[in-house]
Amino acid sequence: MLNEHFLHSGIDLSNAVIVSPDEGSIKRALGHAKRIGGTVAIIDKRRTSPDKTVQAHILGGEVKGKVALMFDDMISTAGSITGAARVLHEQGVKEIHVGATHAVLCGPAVERLKAANLASLVVTDSIPLRDDQILPQTRVLSVAQLLGEAIKRIHRNESVSRLFRQAPVSPSFRPINRSHLGLNAGFQKGTMIGSPPRGPIRLPGGNRSRISASASRIAMAETLKVEKRKSFGKRNNERLRRAGRLPAVLYGHGEESVSLTLASDQFEASLRHGAKVVDLNGDAEGKALLQDVQWDAFYQQVLHVDLLRVRAGEKVTIEVPIELRGEAAGVREGGILEQVVHSIEIEVALDVIPDKLHLSVKNLQIGDHLTAKDIIDLPAGATILSDEDEMIVHCVKRQEEEEVEAAEEGAAAEPEVIGKGKEDEEEEAEEKE
Repeated sequence: MLNEHFLHSGIDLSNAVIVSPDEGSIKRALGHAKRIGGTVAIIDKRRTSPDKTVQAHILGGEVKGKVALMFDDMISTAGSITGAARVLHEQGVKEIHVGATHAVLCGPAVERLKAANLASLVVTDSIPLRDDQILPQTRVLSVAQLLGEAIKRIHRNESVSRLFRQAPVSPSFRPINRSHLGLNAGFQKGTMIGSPPRGPIRLPGGNRSRISASASRIAMAETLKVEKRKSFGKRNNERLRRAGRLPAVLYGHGEESVSLTLASDQFEASLRHGAKVVDLNGDAEGKALLQDVQWDAFYQQVLHVDLLRVRAGEKVTIEVPIELRGEAAGVREGGILEQVVHSIEIEVALDVIPDKLHLSVKNLQIGDHLTAKDIIDLPAGATILSDEDEMIVHCVKRQEEEEVEAAEEGAAAEPEVIGKGKEDEEEEAEEKE
């Protein structure tokens, strides 16, 4: 969710560096770099005394003049994030963006974040924020759709893990030696991790016919030479990968499924070139869609490829991100713009696949909302498969304004004066006696 936000936020990611605020967050930074692209840098956090640590050095990629992105699962007191931000500013970073799942924000967190000079702070609404905890650069993402989809999948006995396999993967991020990161040895200064991105690819996922939505039109098909798989099972697949081959399966159009192998370097080159449809040559012929690509836990290595037979001119189902355009009128009046849904499913022809869809929020007032019916650039002939009436974005009042209005309404009401009854007066007289 955080990766999707930054990939479609308009930030210049061609000059990005993913920063780990300490050694314990290296794996997380690698995962985000795999999806977003860019180099990776690590803030060296050293203990100077039994009760004090200092963030002073940067290991890995160059940060001067770059756009830095930092991620954390939780921001509690914000000590690590703001300490890392201080080091980055000292090293001449262009701007800093922070993404976190849970915004606990206790103790001095808000004051520290205010002083950290962040370009943006993106968190989810897993923990409701008070109005005094929301900074001007804060953006809150709703987890409602994600949780709802997870509940539906559990109810239907479908895979929940697939929800987290549909992450965008940058073709510029290459498998790297773990020792370069100091995971198996001491840290080495000046180690470059990854390489500058050439534009992210959003790999397909899900259990229906889905494809990437990272190009407005299908690129020229790459050719992959494939061979039939002769051996099966986990151990045999591991032997294939060590030999530079990938296990794959081809299915679709009512034909028999075929187990294949293909060259790892050739397939990774196709990903870097932005291929969505490939021409198969060898033991299987024809065009195929990259239906699903399974990676290892750290997105370092492709484990398996699903290929779906396709024919020219046919329609497929894809999930396309939604991007907001313009500044909402309600925001200028002090409201908050909240995007609840970030992508929708559409059926579209192969030759007119959109990169993203757009909603214009220019005329959105406080209390108004937009749905999929308001999308301004749906390709001709495309059909929206998601609920067209589901709210995608709305503009709401700030919590503080609602409390003030409620207080004013309470003050305007005249209190009811209740006179004393005869029995009450007699009881008071008895007490005085």
